[in-house]
Amino acid sequence: MSSTSYERPLRLNPQVSFLLLAIIAAIHIAAVVVVFILPMPILLKALFAPLIILAGVYVLRRRVLFLDRQSIKNIVHHMHGDWYLELRDGQQYRAELRNDTFVSRWLIVLNFRADNGKSYSLPIIPGVLDQESCRQLRVRLLLDRQA
Repeated sequence: MSSTSYERPLRLNPQVSFLLLAIIAAIHIAAVVVVFILPMPILLKALFAPLIILAGVYVLRRRVLFLDRQSIKNIVHHMHGDWYLELRDGQQYRAELRNDTFVSRWLIVLNFRADNGKSYSLPIIPGVLDQESCRQLRVRLLLDRQA
């Protein structure tokens, strides 16, 4: 997806965003409440509620709090369009930015396919990256999309 050449690499160091944490937690809590409001057998409610809670914990650990070994620690976008991911466990992979990456003013969702065959995703809202890095990333993604 990237064909533009840049003057220098862009290094992204995502940080914990308490706003993103609150949004993800609220969405999962609301989903559990909806499950209990729906007219369905109690056994189904007892099955779905823990699954939603586990999904919420997984997303929070991996994509918001960066506690999982497979969480993205750093991303580098090199001058000629190559992307590199460093995970919390120290592994580094060359990655391809997928076409389903989403870019807007308040939300960026980076979707990658790494050399190890796995997919990695990073939601970015204000506070996950510093303002300048976020601006540079948004510009690069929009320019690459047009190229």
